[in-house]
Amino acid sequence: YEKRLDEVLTILGDETMSAYQVASGIKWDLTYTSWDQFPLEQMWFATGEAISYLEHLRHQNKVRRFEREGNLLFERVK
Repeated sequence: YEKRLDEVLTILGDETMSAYQVASGIKWDLTYTSWDQFPLEQMWFATGEAISYLEHLRHQNKVRRFEREGNLLFERVK
């Protein structure tokens, strides 16, 4: 779990991203070679899991969540 949290922080870097964008950067233990090959349902599950990691990091004050132009975004706390 800690490795996955570290991976999410690495994916975010200095960028601002949606949970979908973060999910697309996670190295999932699946047979697909790219995010574009994921079935739509699997993308939903992966994005939901990314949200849970991001929210956990938010409660640790490592990530902040905000809305911009109707989009929910995340970035690392500096």
